[in-house]
Amino acid sequence: AGIGVSLVRSGVEELAYLSLARIGMVFDASAAAHKFGLTVGDLRLDNQTRAATLPAVLIRSSYLIRQRNLIEETTSAAQKRVPCLTLAVDRNVLEYGVANAGQSFRQLVLAVDEFDAQVEESFVRALAGFAATLHTPRAGA
Repeated sequence: AGIGVSLVRSGVEELAYLSLARIGMVFDASAAAHKFGLTVGDLRLDNQTRAATLPAVLIRSSYLIRQRNLIEETTSAAQKRVPCLTLAVDRNVLEYGVANAGQSFRQLVLAVDEFDAQVEESFVRALAGFAATLHTPRAGA
């Protein structure tokens, strides 16, 4: 499964496009423990502004892709791919009475693969301009 999200300014101009592919999620809850897992196979952030000369802002490292032979799209190669992002949480729920309930973590893992980043000043300015329009405080608020 995958998802793509576009950041658009007032329906006029697309600023950025974020693509997440091969997403996996697991959640298991019992009275004694909670387990959560999230993997993202591939992640890419693109600069979609009109002035973009470097469209790929954030992409998995080309060195790692070549080293691991991740370019091939065959079924077997896709199954061997290592996710670029992994989050795993394994938590115990401790009950010593309602007022003294607590929790302990058996495992908390965040693994992020190496990425190449190419950020243009015009892209940062476009994002900052967009962010400034998101919340304009009203007088008396």
